[in-house]
Amino acid sequence: GDPDLQKALTAAKRLFDQASPRPNAKKVLVVIMDKKSINEEEEILEALKPLKEDEIKLVPVGIGPGADVKELRNITSAEGYLVKAKKTADPEKLAERIMAKVISGMIIKYLLFQSRHKRGLMVNAFVLLILKFEITNFWI
Repeated sequence: GDPDLQKALTAAKRLFDQASPRPNAKKVLVVIMDKKSINEEEEILEALKPLKEDEIKLVPVGIGPGADVKELRNITSAEGYLVKAKKTADPEKLAERIMAKVISGMIIKYLLFQSRHKRGLMVNAFVLLILKFEITNFWI
């Protein structure tokens, strides 16, 4: 059937509420759609409120020409989180783009407790992670 975004957002909120508590864990919801939702804008915004109140980051992904970019743009807190892709997109590259949006803007705490030899390797790995996923905010 046609996508029911209101129902999906409500179910996602319920799942976040049922998850085991992890203090300071960042919550992210990736919403992937290839068609416009059957819901009115007001219904979607109402279902979105509890997610925003809990500071759950939404990363909307629109696949193909049937995805309603305006609708997806309305559910995210930052337009930069929106991912648009063709139906023929390479799934691996699309997954990388989605993950880049998932972790962008997050603060990564990186503590160096390793020996000098391992520290160099860890720093190199960290730098590669920053470059690959376009991380903009981090602490070392």
